[in-house]
Amino acid sequence: MATPKLDKAQEAKFQSFAKVSTQIRYLTSLEYTRSQIVTKISLNGLNRKLRYQHVRNVQLTPVTTPAEKF
Repeated sequence: MATPKLDKAQEAKFQSFAKVSTQIRYLTSLEYTRSQIVTKISLNGLNRKLRYQHVRNVQLTPVTTPAEKF
């Protein structure tokens, strides 16, 4: 399955996040699958060592920083 495209506003918001975990949570809110999230973030060169397990852990861990809530 191909990674869905973000529109310009979504892409700008995605790029504005400094933390990878915030980007993961944002893409999760847009209903991206874990493998699509790994692909999207890896293609942007933001974190070349991002693994499926990291995405899963972020998705299962509750948000502790109010700044990461949408």
